[in-house]
Amino acid sequence: INYTIRPALAGSVPFRVFNSLKDSVAKRRDPEDWAARKLQGAWRYRHLQRAKRKDDVLDALDSRDFVKKSPEEAHRLRRQRAEEKLRRMVRRWRYNRAARLAKAGAES
Repeated sequence: INYTIRPALAGSVPFRVFNSLKDSVAKRRDPEDWAARKLQGAWRYRHLQRAKRKDDVLDALDSRDFVKKSPEEAHRLRRQRAEEKLRRMVRRWRYNRAARLAKAGAES
C-alpha cells in the first residue's frame, strides 16, 4: 500500500494539510530535532537526485566508451570530432556574418 496508494495521496490537499500540521507541531515541540530532520531530509533528497543523475549518465554511456582505442582509431575519432567542431564554427560564422550584413544593409 505504501508504494501504490501513498504516492497518489501525497499530492492530495488533505494529506498536505495533515503533513503541514504535523510539521508545525514538531517544530514547536522540539525545534532542534525538527531542524535536524529537515536538514537530513534535504541532504537525502539532494543525495538521491545526484545518484539519479549519475545513473542517467552511466546508462547513456556504453561500456565500449571506456576501452583504450588503438592509435589509428583514436586519430580517427579526434579527426572526426575536430571536423564536427569546425562545421559548427563555420555554421555559426555564416549565421553571424549574414546577420551582420543584413543589419548593415538595413542601416544604409
